[in-house]
Amino acid sequence: MAPGARASPRYRPERLEPVSKKAYDALDSDKSQDRRECTMGFHEPIALGRTGLKVGRLGIASGYKAPAAAIEEAFEKGCNYFTWGTVVKGYLPGMRDAMRNIVAKGQRDRLVLAAFTYAHNTFLTERLLRRGLKSANLDQADVLILGYFSKRPPRRLIDGALRLKEKGLVRFLGISGHNRKLFGELAAGGEFDVLHFRYSAAHRGALMAEGRTVVPRLLPDLPAPEAGPPRA
Repeated sequence: MAPGARASPRYRPERLEPVSKKAYDALDSDKSQDRRECTMGFHEPIALGRTGLKVGRLGIASGYKAPAAAIEEAFEKGCNYFTWGTVVKGYLPGMRDAMRNIVAKGQRDRLVLAAFTYAHNTFLTERLLRRGLKSANLDQADVLILGYFSKRPPRRLIDGALRLKEKGLVRFLGISGHNRKLFGELAAGGEFDVLHFRYSAAHRGALMAEGRTVVPRLLPDLPAPEAGPPRA
């Protein structure tokens, strides 16, 4: 750090107390009413954005390089939302092989695939998407995610993505980024069906700091969450 420079403030999460063995036993017991009440809603599928597609509450991203066997096991347990594609590595083989096997078992209708593109170029996006889909024995992706935008995408990219939808390569459009205020504005429009924006369970207040513009538009009946712990 340069002389005289100030370190940026860092969030210090709340200290969590260790869980006793008795509590663990209660959680693991099939007779635990609390456990059933806590997990009942979690295991129920939910609608993915405006798509109407049903997905589990946990998804799987290909960038962590999980092997195909692990991805398939997660799929069987209800994790049917896959995001495929990274900035550098492209369409990784672990998820590709898992999807091949899932399709071979006749379970394509249970799989919801969101293909990411960071090309910010329609020609390259279409070329790479076609190549990736062919490698996984798929005809189309359920969602095309325009990867990482801190401001509204240029009209040419949105129109290009809509053309891919018209061609049948994707069914729905999505976008990812860290600007929650922007995503509140995008949620009010009708061009994007899925929004991927950052959220930290350790810093719940961050969702409220900018997220008031996002959550009410997506879930108008949701009560405002309490502010998380303040920054140090």
